[in-house]
Amino acid sequence: MRKTKKKQNNDCIKLRGSIAWALRNAQTGDLVDSGQGENVVLLVGRRYILNKLGADSVANLIDRIYLGTNNAAETNTHTAVQDSFASQTFNAGSSNSSSAATPYIVFAASWNSDETHASSSAINEFGLYASTGTCVGRKTTSATIDFGSTNTLSVSYTLSN
Repeated sequence: MRKTKKKQNNDCIKLRGSIAWALRNAQTGDLVDSGQGENVVLLVGRRYILNKLGADSVANLIDRIYLGTNNAAETNTHTAVQDSFASQTFNAGSSNSSSAATPYIVFAASWNSDETHASSSAINEFGLYASTGTCVGRKTTSATIDFGSTNTLSVSYTLSN
């Protein structure tokens, strides 16, 4: 009897995330500071997204970006932004492309100069959240972002395959 090799299936959905932010002077619009980097898509976030693929409704979508002060390195076992102090909601993904070579969706939020943290202007972490409170992704910064009362902040969070 002849043995046949089992064909390996390479189909998979991978989730990657990246984040970009820009701190601007609220009066002039000049760029004060900016950064970007890869983030960790958390295990609880992956579970949430996979559960949504089989859900009967589209309620509880990803709808919020959080800011926090904790600078501990992110791991996929985290379940939240460690020290959150502010968040902004947005409608469904700001832009997306399911037909791109690498499908993606971008979530974007911004903070005005009067929306800084009451007791600290230090930002060290970002989180992408579902309306259920599930944290999908977390990213810490290599250096503290000093968000003063004379600044605005814009953040875009991208999930891609």
